[in-house]
Parts: sequence; C-alpha cells; structure tokens
Amino acid sequence: MQIMPVTQAELTGKIGIDEATTPWNNIRAGVFHLRSLYRYFDQANELDRIQLSLAAYNAGLGRMRDAQSIAEYLGHNPNSWRDVRDALPLLSKHYSTLHRQIWSEGKPKGGFFRNYRQTTGYVDNIMQFYDEYKLALN
Repeated sequence: MQIMPVTQAELTGKIGIDEATTPWNNIRAGVFHLRSLYRYFDQANELDRIQLSLAAYNAGLGRMRDAQSIAEYLGHNPNSWRDVRDALPLLSKHYSTLHRQIWSEGKPKGGFFRNYRQTTGYVDNIMQFYDEYKLALN
C-alpha cells in the first residue's frame, strides 16, 4: 500500500512496529490507516463514508476536512461524497477570495490543492472495482 513517509512514521508508532516497508507491515499500516479514516467519517452514510475515506487516503485527511468546510459554507452536505467532491476544485489558489471568507488565515488549513482530478479518479476506480467484486461474490 502506498503510504507517505510522514504518515508511515506515525503509523509505525501507533501499531507498534519498527518499519512499514516489508509487505506484512506495510499492509498492516495501510489497513490501520484506512480504518482510522473510515472511523473519522462516522456521520456519513455507508457509501459516502467509504468514498470519503478513500479520498482522504489519497489526498490526505486535512484536504478532505477543508473540502468539507467549503461544502458546508456553500450550504451543501459535508458528509456527502458528491458535495465534497464538488468542493475539491475550490481548494485551488484560484479561489482565494472564497478562502478568505472561510478561513481566518485566508487559505485552506491543509494548503492549496490542484490535483483534485487524481483524487476523484482514484475514488471512482476503487469504487468500480468494489462494485465488480461485490457482483462476483454474489
């Protein structure tokens, strides 16, 4: 599983392992991290919760929190993947006027975000595989 070095260092301490590069430890750390993200989105319905967790795994929890803040500011549901997905492009530097209305620092707490297409594509791809596996198991 792909885990950023800083996140990897945090996770090794939390789950009591020395490293997270060997396959066994890497999978343990990745599953622990994904489960932690899933627990964070406990206000969302099951499908949204899965999608929000996957997006946070890919883009980082801070960016997802920022997108939730934008969705909420715009009067949308911060626990809906569709609404949060629509807010992700608004994390780019281009929307600094909006950022100043939401955050006292004038920018998203997790920083600006340009690569929202990669995150939305990641979630779409995983969900497609998820749906195919569910069908295969029925």
